Amino acid sequence: MARILVVEDVEETRESLQTTLQSLGHITHAAHDGLDAEDYLEGGQYDLVITDIMMPFRNGFDVIRMAKAKHDKSKFLAISGGGPLISASFSTSLAQIKGHRSLKKPFTRQQFIGAVNDLLLEPA
Repeated sequence: MARILVVEDVEETRESLQTTLQSLGHITHAAHDGLDAEDYLEGGQYDLVITDIMMPFRNGFDVIRMAKAKHDKSKFLAISGGGPLISASFSTSLAQIKGHRSLKKPFTRQQFIGAVNDLLLEPA
């Protein structure tokens, strides 16, 4: 069981991801944007931060940067469907470093669960 923060500005997606994670036994918190995520990150350590890349106010890169500064052991799953200024493949490829994974939207439930499990099993 892991503590996981889900940061996603689309309510239906956020709720779906959170429901999937809870069905696997994880403790989850959900933020609707990067500003909201900052409050959660101030409140404690997360084993995994799942963040959309393209969001209003603060984007997913900002969320990852904030989380790394506060909790260096956190792992990250970046998700993106792209946006007007950045393609999904570019934005997700930026997160391809140790302790990070990425998924391009749309992705399947199985792809999501696989990425989460891989990250949580990966040594810190």
